[in-house]
Amino acid sequence: MKAQLAKPSKSSEKHACATADPAYNVACYYGCHIAPRVHMDKHDLASIKSIKALEGDDMFSPAEDKVAVIKAVRTESIQSLPQPITLWTEGTYANKKSKKRIVNVDIVGTDKSIAEATIIQTAISILKEEGLKDLCVHINSIGGRDTIARFQKEITNYYRKNISVISPSCRQIFKKDVLTAHTCAIEEGDEIATKAPQSISYLNEAGRAHFQEVLEFLETLKIDYRVSNSLVGHRGYSSETVFMITCADAKSGESIVAAGSRYDGLAKKLGDRKDIPAVGITLYLPPLSKTKQPIKPLKKSKFFFIQIGFEAKLKSLEVIEILRKAKVPLYQSISRDKLSAQLSIAEHEQFPYVILMGQKEAFDNTVIVRDSSTRSQNTVPVPELASYLKQIS
Repeated sequence: MKAQLAKPSKSSEKHACATADPAYNVACYYGCHIAPRVHMDKHDLASIKSIKALEGDDMFSPAEDKVAVIKAVRTESIQSLPQPITLWTEGTYANKKSKKRIVNVDIVGTDKSIAEATIIQTAISILKEEGLKDLCVHINSIGGRDTIARFQKEITNYYRKNISVISPSCRQIFKKDVLTAHTCAIEEGDEIATKAPQSISYLNEAGRAHFQEVLEFLETLKIDYRVSNSLVGHRGYSSETVFMITCADAKSGESIVAAGSRYDGLAKKLGDRKDIPAVGITLYLPPLSKTKQPIKPLKKSKFFFIQIGFEAKLKSLEVIEILRKAKVPLYQSISRDKLSAQLSIAEHEQFPYVILMGQKEAFDNTVIVRDSSTRSQNTVPVPELASYLKQIS
């Protein structure tokens, strides 16, 4: 079995984020690489089968997609690229009412909250490029293995005591999976569900801090969000942060247009000795228009963006989005924390200019633009950055 992934991208293509596909252009700008094709062996198929037995909400990416991402990360072409890595895959999704284009964006190799923020910001930007408005992120945290186990025990006991007052359809689901039954009870409007235990109450200190950081990113980016206790993600692989994006429409009401989660424990389920931190989102988009005119490639980027400290990281996605909208080519590695690691990439790739934001610049809403050849630098206000970079490029 071969996973439905696209051909691997060439390193020379990492700045050419200007194809006829507007969704890919956005993902590419945020550092996305096209995932290589991978082969599924018997062990993989057995793992997929066991994971699929726990599938709940079908808006989340199917098990085979996530297994394919983990296998793609192991390939030589991906291992040779700077880590953590962002991957792009796509396929088609169809039902009786409509045919949607399905796109997956995954970041593998970091457990930092910036990964969730980058995934969500990328998805929001893609959806806006597709013309969708009134977007809202629904988000929750179900914690790691220990938290999930404690929460599941408590909510199982809760629903057992109140099984007679939940909807018959949810009662049947409860026999198979309590968390899916909990989601069902909330959707059915069962009053008892509003008083049920909440997963965020069982998070450990690290889990609470991580979730709070993700919410801080959303607030900094001015992304509308709601903490939704009913979200439990994909029962076969989801952990920690779980989220979906809805779009409000006057005719059809609120519809789900994307869903994603962390899945840090999946690699071990596939036989790895240790977890591989990963987070991904699945977007449901209209079919790619065949009438769109080819987009002229952007020039190769002259600029590498570096951030130092949490406050700068909070602002980093805002800066990147401003430059993306202004069509200023940019490269970055915002999942990395250390200055030396980021400078190493900038020097290896020989970027003529480095854009640097530290804690002081984040508070002042400025950046430092440094000429790599002369070492001269200027402080530029973020609102003026796009026009300044266009002048010197």
